[in-house]
Parts: sequence; C-alpha cells; structure tokens
Amino acid sequence: NGEWSALTEATFHRSPDIPALCIREIMYNPAGPPALEFVELENVGDLPVDLNQMSLRGIGFTFAEGAVLAAGERLVLASNDNLDAFTAHYPGVDVFGTFSGSLSNGGERLRILDSLGNTVHSVRYADSEGWPTTPDGGGHSLVLLNPDADSNDAANWSASVNEDGSPGEPE
Repeated sequence: NGEWSALTEATFHRSPDIPALCIREIMYNPAGPPALEFVELENVGDLPVDLNQMSLRGIGFTFAEGAVLAAGERLVLASNDNLDAFTAHYPGVDVFGTFSGSLSNGGERLRILDSLGNTVHSVRYADSEGWPTTPDGGGHSLVLLNPDADSNDAANWSASVNEDGSPGEPE
C-alpha cells in the first residue's frame, strides 16, 4: 500500500574458516626444570592465520589482537615458570609468548580454539599407550609426523631426533 518500514541495521558474524594450524611439537617433561616446557604451533596452510583471540587450552594462552602466523611459519610458546632459564637453555629461540600452568607429565588434551570457542586442532598425548617414551623425562620432545593425519594417533608422533627438541625449527 505504499508504506515502508523503518530502516533496520544488522551485523552478521560467520564462523571463520578453519585455519590450517596445528600443534607440531610438545616438550611436556623435559630432562631439566619445568621452565623448559614448550609447545610449538605451525601454520601448515597456504594462507596467513589470524590468531586474534584464539587460545590454547590444556595450558593457558590467548593470542592478542593483531597476532598473525604466516603460511609455513612456526611459533613457540614457553612456560611462564622461568623465561630466563628457557632462553638461556634455548639461545636464539624466538619465544612468541608464555603460557600459564604446566604440561602434564602423564599426558593430557591440548586444544587450539578459535575466537568463537570452536576447536581448530586438538591432540591428546600420553606417556604410554603406544606413545613414544623418551619424551617422558628423557630430554626429547614429541614431534608430529604428518599434520594431515590424525593428531590423536600415537603412531603419528615420534620422539625428537635432537635432545631438547627443536623449538621453532623443523625436526
């Protein structure tokens, strides 16, 4: 009949694309002090990953606004137990940030969550049940073999070749 309703504005949020981000290396029970624990993440995709407000659960870490991980890049999150001890033990390793809490020596689930709380990547590592045993206090880290395969499969993980692992570098 020729009458229009008032103009209405709306903002729509869509779930972000699932980034190609994975947990690539875990030092959960170092031969030295707990301050040497670390988790390495890698962008295994072809596009940059906007890490804004993503988080790592199992341990506590939330990425700040503006954080981006370029395609093929890795980042290292270290324990906030004693960052000076970590940097002395791993000179030259660029620590992106420190996490609260500690990695369980018996195993646990680690999850990367996007800004909406959706799981982007998850792994439940252990110190038994077919998982490599030298990372359990033997000075080696757990290293993901194939980011395209099941990260919860113990056969997809190995002990690092290098004692103390290879934080920030390919195995």
